[in-house]
Amino acid sequence: MDIVLINSFKDFKGLEKKWENLTSIEAHNRDYYLSYNWFYALLTCSESPPENLHILSVFEDDVLIAIFPLSIYKKKYRGINIKSLEFIGNIYSPLRGPIYFKKRQSDIAHCIFNYLLDKKNSHWDVLNFTELSKHDSLSLLLTQLLASNSKNYINSDSCSNIISDISQFTNSGLYFKSLSKKLRQTIRTGLNRAHKDFNLSIRLSKTSMDNIEHVMDHYYDVYDNSWKVQEEDSTFHRNLAHYLSGQGKLRIFVLYSHDTTEEVIPNLHWDSEILLSGPASGLDVPIAAIFMIVHEGIAYYLKTSYRESHAKLSVGMILFWHAMKYLIDIDNIKTIDHQKGSEQYKLKWGCVHEVRYNFKIANPRKLKARLIILFEAMIIPVLKRLRKTALSYKQP
Repeated sequence: MDIVLINSFKDFKGLEKKWENLTSIEAHNRDYYLSYNWFYALLTCSESPPENLHILSVFEDDVLIAIFPLSIYKKKYRGINIKSLEFIGNIYSPLRGPIYFKKRQSDIAHCIFNYLLDKKNSHWDVLNFTELSKHDSLSLLLTQLLASNSKNYINSDSCSNIISDISQFTNSGLYFKSLSKKLRQTIRTGLNRAHKDFNLSIRLSKTSMDNIEHVMDHYYDVYDNSWKVQEEDSTFHRNLAHYLSGQGKLRIFVLYSHDTTEEVIPNLHWDSEILLSGPASGLDVPIAAIFMIVHEGIAYYLKTSYRESHAKLSVGMILFWHAMKYLIDIDNIKTIDHQKGSEQYKLKWGCVHEVRYNFKIANPRKLKARLIILFEAMIIPVLKRLRKTALSYKQP
């Protein structure tokens, strides 16, 4: 096996066809967050994309059999400058890891292990892998090899991944009946309460013909008036929406309220179809929004928000149900991936698919890295326990 280091955007683009070919055969995972398109979006739509690409492409007889999309991030840890080797991603990357031919994971793991620990490749201080799947056998093998070679590592659970398996339902009506009685009633009650004060409609945007810029203005209007904290990257989702619309993978659902005197399509009910596209007029108020990616039968629930002033009307639940209805009946989606977190509202629609994990290890050749991981693994937990004990004594 030969490893080729990709450290420029130009060379990354040169991998596109081989990358796509790898994911079209027996790759371990065809998740959108491991596709070439997602990494291209991260590198072109972000305000601050990674600058030090360190993508490891593994070839056998000139055939690409694995990709480790890595980057070296320059960081400070308690005032100490370090080089952190990580999978490329941002806060909106719920899954990270390698892409590989699944029948060769053992050989690939040993090849990458030897490469990373080779003296001439020791450009990193700390290897910090996050959001890894426990279903990813290559990552498990590699982290086990690394851990067996050093005591300076930390292995910890990261987050839950929740999915809704809707493959068994031939239409949305059957799926609706499968939901709990309480959830069905919440949707109907929210609609009835809302109709006392205003009319409702939903618009779907998915192509460049839908005036994506205006749609995103409405998306951010909802977000800025929700309970959520300010976006870390203020332009990422706007840029991503334009990018996805060109691929046919964008789905943005927006729920609008209308004055009761305004003439719109028949008022929204639990079984209403989504008939309108693009943003509503300036007179209509966006009150909830969902940003989704669709890819190979899966809808990824990337972002959602609703106006805090409308929380009691369950507008988030109302919009999500109608989005589900469209995805099942029109897009023929088989799985909804709710991604990071195990929030209660997600568990109403799906169940925990897996718990993802983080793995951090010091470069055995770097003393400062070994000391950092030792401090983080041994000293910090003790300090936290002491602080917790001290606080408990202070309580009356």
